[in-house]
Amino acid sequence: MCCPDVRRLITKRAIRSVKASNLQRAEFIVIDNNYDSGFNHPTVMNRMLSYCAERDMSVIFLDDDVEILDADWIDRLYEVSDNMRADIVGCRHIFESGEPNHDGIWIDRDGISHLWADTVIDCDKIIDNSIYVPTLCSAVLMVRNCNVYHFDTNYKKYQQDLDICMQAWQLTMGAVPRAEGRVVKGKVACALDLMVIHNYRYYIKKTAAVFSTFLHDQAYFARKWAAFIPEFHEIEELLHFKNFNQNIGWHAFYNTATQFELIDKEKAIEMFKKVTRGCYNGQFVSGAYYHLYGLEGRVEYLQKCLSINPCHKAARRLLSELTPGELPPAYECNYRRNCKHCNLIGGSVLPRS
Repeated sequence: MCCPDVRRLITKRAIRSVKASNLQRAEFIVIDNNYDSGFNHPTVMNRMLSYCAERDMSVIFLDDDVEILDADWIDRLYEVSDNMRADIVGCRHIFESGEPNHDGIWIDRDGISHLWADTVIDCDKIIDNSIYVPTLCSAVLMVRNCNVYHFDTNYKKYQQDLDICMQAWQLTMGAVPRAEGRVVKGKVACALDLMVIHNYRYYIKKTAAVFSTFLHDQAYFARKWAAFIPEFHEIEELLHFKNFNQNIGWHAFYNTATQFELIDKEKAIEMFKKVTRGCYNGQFVSGAYYHLYGLEGRVEYLQKCLSINPCHKAARRLLSELTPGELPPAYECNYRRNCKHCNLIGGSVLPRS
C-alpha cells in the first residue's frame, strides 16, 4: 500500500481494515512517500514486483483509500486466480453507501477507458462467482508470476494498472514459459462476490491536478495500445464486452422486469430469475425474490428476500402473516430502501438459485 502520509484518517482506516483481516499468508508493507513531489507510483510498484519475483511470491497492490470487508479476502483472490487460471485478479468496488462503484474497466476501440458496474452478463460467463474482465483498477490488484510483468513508468499516476492488464491479455495470446517449467497464462479476472469500499472521492476533492494528470496518462495509454486493441476486442474470454456501449446495467434490467409484470407474466418471471442467478447487487436480488413471490406465490422467495435484506418491510410483513414464528433480525432504522448496512451485508452473501 502506497500513501502520502500514514497519519491521514483515510489511510488509517485502510490500514486498520487490512490488519483486521486474515494476513497469515501475507506480508503487509505500507510505503509512506511523505508527499514527495517526485514520487512515481509505477516505479514503486515495479520495485514490489521485483521484491516478490525474487522470492517467488505474488503481490497484491492496494490504494490507501480502500477498506477491506471480508476477513478472507486474500484467500478468495488466490482461489479466483487458480480457478480462472488468471495472473491478475481484482474484485468489486463499492462506495461507502454500499452502491456499486465499479467491477472492471472496459477499453473501447479508441483506447478510452470506461468504468463499468452491475452490467448484465449471461450466467454462463460467470465461473465460481467470478468473470474474466478487460482491465482492473490497482486499488485492489493481485499479480501472480511477478517476473513477467512490469509497470510502464511513462505514466504519471494513472492507467499503469490498465496497462499491466493489457500485458496479461497479450500473454494469453501466446503463453510464456517460466524457468521452472510452469506456463504463464495471463488473463484478468474479477471476484464478483468479494467487495471492498473504495473512497477515492475524498482524494479527487483534495487533488486539483487529478484530471489533467489522468488525461495525460489516458492519451499515452491510447497511443501505446492502439495496434493491439482490435485483437484485444476479439479475445474469446472478452467477447461478451464487445458491444459494451449497448449493454445495460442490472438497474435498468430490473426496472424493465417490473414493467413486464402486467404485460407478460412469464417474461417477468424469466427476467427476475435471471437477476437472482446473475446479479451481484444485493438490493436487486432481494427485490427480485420479492417480486417472484408476487408472481408465483412461493414462500421460499420471501425467505430468500429476507436472507439478503432483513429490513425488507413488505417481505417481513407477508412472511410473518404466512408463517408466524421467528424472522431474521432487522436493523432499527426508518429507511424506505436498503440502507448502507443492508447493501454491504446483502451484497457480500448472495444465495444462488
